[in-house]
Amino acid sequence: MATLVALLGFLLAPPKPVARMAFGELAHVCERESRCLPVGIHARDAHHGRVAYRKAVARGWLDPEGCIWHHGSPERFSTRGQAGMIAAYTLRHLPGCLPPEVLDLPIVSAIAAHRRAASEACDRHSRCRSWRGDS
Repeated sequence: MATLVALLGFLLAPPKPVARMAFGELAHVCERESRCLPVGIHARDAHHGRVAYRKAVARGWLDPEGCIWHHGSPERFSTRGQAGMIAAYTLRHLPGCLPPEVLDLPIVSAIAAHRRAASEACDRHSRCRSWRGDS
């Protein structure tokens, strides 16, 4: 219940100004990754989940000891949702302890994509900059 309250508080909080990714760019990512249709795990990328999960745990982005949702098949933490993000690396952009399946919800996927694209970490990594459409 606390996780749900944290997520709702996050979703209802006043928006913070972020200029790095406009709505049109976010819509372009959604169209490119999933044609903006509901999607769970991207089947062709599921095999990346094992490595992504291990790296995210090592970096402290996932907490299998402290979060009941950070367990199970590593494939759950591979590429998911409308914006085509690796869940293991993206959940850190959302509040609290959440399961990777939360990224299958279009509104949550859009918020996570916006926060990821606006992060300094995305600025530093060429793969992330390419994902968000930087030339």
